[in-house]
Formats: sequence, structure tokens, C-alpha cells
Amino acid sequence: MSIRFLNQFSLLKPHKLLNLQAKPSTLLTCRSIHSATLPRLSVRSANCFKFPRNNLRSSFHTKRNYSYYEPPVFKWRTVALAGTTALVSSWLFYNIFPLLFLTKPLEVLNASPHKVLMVLIATNVFVWFKGYMGKVGKIPRLYYLGTGAQFNIQSMFLSAFNHASLAHLAVNMFVLYGFGSDMIQVLGPASFLTLYFSATAWSSFFSVLIRTLAGTSSLSVGASGAVFGVVNSFAQCFPSSRIALYFIPMPITIGPFMTIVFGATTLLALATATNRTPSILSNSIIDHGGHLGGMIYGWVYIRYIAPRMHEQFFVPYMREQERQRLASFE
Repeated sequence: MSIRFLNQFSLLKPHKLLNLQAKPSTLLTCRSIHSATLPRLSVRSANCFKFPRNNLRSSFHTKRNYSYYEPPVFKWRTVALAGTTALVSSWLFYNIFPLLFLTKPLEVLNASPHKVLMVLIATNVFVWFKGYMGKVGKIPRLYYLGTGAQFNIQSMFLSAFNHASLAHLAVNMFVLYGFGSDMIQVLGPASFLTLYFSATAWSSFFSVLIRTLAGTSSLSVGASGAVFGVVNSFAQCFPSSRIALYFIPMPITIGPFMTIVFGATTLLALATATNRTPSILSNSIIDHGGHLGGMIYGWVYIRYIAPRMHEQFFVPYMREQERQRLASFE
């Protein structure tokens, strides 16, 4: 699942409270609250003070993050940038991955696609281990997806390799291995990676869009947007397959189950965007927008993009391989 972190703010000392006029160049800050007990806190509704920007120093590595005043136009420019990035990156993945895996030296991986999946999982584990267990102790700011002034194009992809906890990482990688093992056999490494990274881009876009509509400035991490894309693509390919979940004591059919999950996620994402989340879910840290984006792209990819990629890249490749094989017997 994608996890949203609410920003923490620090209060300057009283003797530094100077020039408190409300200007667009000022910062909004609040008292520091530990992340474990931090409620849903909006900068707009918090009892905040305004300080000149030059009096503050922000450092992500000390968990002191500041939200600048951002005009609405700037926020929507960020959403447009995220959407453009998702569109362009999807087109690049569509054209680059087939060329990489249909030429040497990566051509040999088509015979053992399971290795590609294991490398992908190992990369996620390595990023978490280095950030939370290694000597560095912290993960760079680019590995967190923010909105507005905190948005960065690289974060749309790097945040998918970052996870909030070991349990968060374990659940995502377990689901990715379970469904990805079949999908990478069906699609091949090139098409599977195109699905995974394109779903990552579109889940990041939907995450930024929903949080911008809600007016929140939280941060998001996790590979669940891409994982949901893989799971939904599996449901489209094998809708009658039966799966067993630990919290459901009987096998369920993946097709109807994912339809229910898609409907529930859509309602929760719309509720988040309109700030009408039910009170029982008001403190939820799940990024429903990211999940929704991944599921939508997984459906679109299997229905429209994967067949076109197969006809454009893999059919000519297989025909050429067959021609060379027949020529070797002459």
C-alpha cells in the first residue's frame, strides 16, 4: 500500500518572531508533533504563525519539513506537470523496453524472466535496507512524493522504491511476487516492466491529483500503485482464477473481487478529494489515489497497450527468429 506522511512543522523561538505580515513569501509553521501521533493536519486549518522565509532552514533529514504558501495556479501547474510526465514516460517505456530486451545482451533474459522480477524485488529491498538499516539512516528527499513546492519529477518513480516500514515492504513484495510471477511469464520481461513502471507513473499522477484536490501537503511512498496495476492486469487476463487471502477463510474469484476493490477505492479516492472521508477512516494513511491510478492503468494496458506492443515489436521479432532458424538448415 502507498503510505502518506503528514508534514511536521517547527516553531521558532519567540525572540525571532519578526515582521509577521501575511505575504506570499512567508512560511507557515506549527509546533513539532511526533509522526506516530500526528493527526490529519491541514496547514490551512491549523493554528499557525507566519514567518519570513529567510528566517527558516528546512532539512528533511532532521524531519523538519516546511510548507510554503503556494498559489492555487502553481499547484495545478504541478498536477499538469505530473500528468505530462506520466504520459511521456509511458510512451518512452513502451518504446525503450522492447528494444532493450530484443537485442543483445539483455535478449537472453527473455528465456528466464523470473530473474528480472527478482532483481526488481531486490531493488526495493535494498533501498529500504539502506535507508532504514544502513549507515546512512535516512532516505533522500527525492524518494518521497509530495505536491506543490514539494513535488519533483524524479520522486514520481523513486518513491515507488521507498517504503514506510518493513511490514509495508513485505506486503507489497509478497503480492508483487505472487501475481508478478505469472504476469511476467505471460507478457515477457519487456512488456512486464513497461506495465510496472508506467503504472508507477500514473499512480503517482493520481496521487498528486487527489491530494491537490483535497488541499493536503502530505508525502507518499510505496510501490503499491504499480503492484495494483500488476494485480488488476492479472485479473483481466485470468478473471476466473481463484485466490486465497489470509483474512478471508475461503477462496475467491479474482475478477469479481478486483471489481469490488476498484469500486471501493474509487469511492474512497473521491471522498478524499472532496474532504468527505468517513470519520472511521479520517486518520487513514493509505493513498487511495495512487491505488486507483495503478488499477486504471493495469486495465488499460491489458486491454489496449499490450496487444499493440505485441504486434509492433514481438511478432516481427519472432518472425525474424524463425526466418534465421530456417535459413540455418539450408
